[in-house]
Amino acid sequence: MSRIFVYVTALEYNNYLKKVMSYNIQFKYTEYATLD
Repeated sequence: MSRIFVYVTALEYNNYLKKVMSYNIQFKYTEYATLD
């Protein structure tokens, strides 16, 4: 039971990390665009 819970939590955390990473990349891209 706990193993499945940890697995699901890891999946959700991985999805969250991907969203944050893509958001950070978009933010840096717009930052460079405004600098230029």
